Amino acid sequence: MPVPGLEIAKRQLNFYYLLDTSGSMSMNGRIQALNQSVRQSIPGMSEAASSQPNALLKVHAIEFNTTARWHTYPGIDVNTFSWQDLNANGSTSMGKAIELLCEDLENNMPTRSLPPVIVLVSDGHPTDNYEFALNRLMSNPWGVKSIRISIGMGPDSEIDWGVMERFMFNMEIKPLHAHNSTELANYISWASTVAISVSSSGATSQQGNSTYVPLPEISQTVLDPGTVF
Repeated sequence: MPVPGLEIAKRQLNFYYLLDTSGSMSMNGRIQALNQSVRQSIPGMSEAASSQPNALLKVHAIEFNTTARWHTYPGIDVNTFSWQDLNANGSTSMGKAIELLCEDLENNMPTRSLPPVIVLVSDGHPTDNYEFALNRLMSNPWGVKSIRISIGMGPDSEIDWGVMERFMFNMEIKPLHAHNSTELANYISWASTVAISVSSSGATSQQGNSTYVPLPEISQTVLDPGTVF
């Protein structure tokens, strides 16, 4: 029973987008679809956060091309968050993006934070030294606790699935594959709501060393796929 005048202390939940904005993302409407998918996911994120009274959701975003930089930083309260479109050019410095993420996890996470949620979206192969960055993330306590989801977009042969799987090193689910703009929007919407609920409710179940997140229930039969990547 709630105690009058006693407010539940909220714990910060940090949500990170790691988004590929390399030159190949300018092909076949990929960057436009990515911008639109993130923008459309915001109301669902806000609703998911409002259903978790113990969580204070902060949204961050890192873009990576020839280098990596913060697109949204510091984290913005989801209720005041709005998306500013990204542009595509350059190579694919995924390692630098993960390094930037690790710096924040190592230095700026409040002690009582909920497990962070990290969503990686890419259409290609890293062009920098990502091995060190991945090892750093895998050895970081917040990295290990985090809920990590990777989404590949575009033709199967163009995506480095080995890296995408390693990014999800102790997650039970596999990377998701968006062949078109409709699938991408559905996957980002799912990732930005279900993962938040799992993190804030403590509903993850451990089987061995794996973290369980329920698979997205998205029909593979799409009457209007939108833009095919």
